[in-house]
Amino acid sequence: DQDGDGLLDNHGPDCCGMDGADEFPFNPRQWVDADNDGVGDNNSDPDGDQCPGLFGLSQYDRAGCVDSDGDGYSDPTEATSTANDDAWTVSDGADMWP
Repeated sequence: DQDGDGLLDNHGPDCCGMDGADEFPFNPRQWVDADNDGVGDNNSDPDGDQCPGLFGLSQYDRAGCVDSDGDGYSDPTEATSTANDDAWTVSDGADMWP
């Protein structure tokens, strides 16, 4: 456990269930990347995946979100409900021309 986060660094079938090993062995704030976009899923980390569960390659406004045109800025999103306003708009920093 090189980064001291309590998760083993080595991968293998005998480790911790489904693999369970630390996918980011040198970053104590990240340990798993379920959507395989290269950005750790702990979104409480400022550098973490802001769209965990969705493969995305954005890097400038929100890390790990969908970036349809590949310019590094994430696509705008709409709120999924009125109770939870999780919209990400151009005024928030989303790509004006996705």
